Amino acid sequence: MTGIELARRVRALHPGLPILGMTGYIDRESFGPALDACFSGFLRKPFPSEVLLRRVAEATGAA
Repeated sequence: MTGIELARRVRALHPGLPILGMTGYIDRESFGPALDACFSGFLRKPFPSEVLLRRVAEATGAA
């Protein structure tokens, strides 16, 4: 199962749950619409832990 497949299943069960995607490989032109439909936000690896913490806070409304 890919991350996109997992995100789609989680989104179907919990439509309001924020889902952050993370990858080292991303081609926005090919996957942009699928990513936008599945994920609330996206991080491209590598990223510092501060960025992850900030994005989680933003996604959960704790920012």
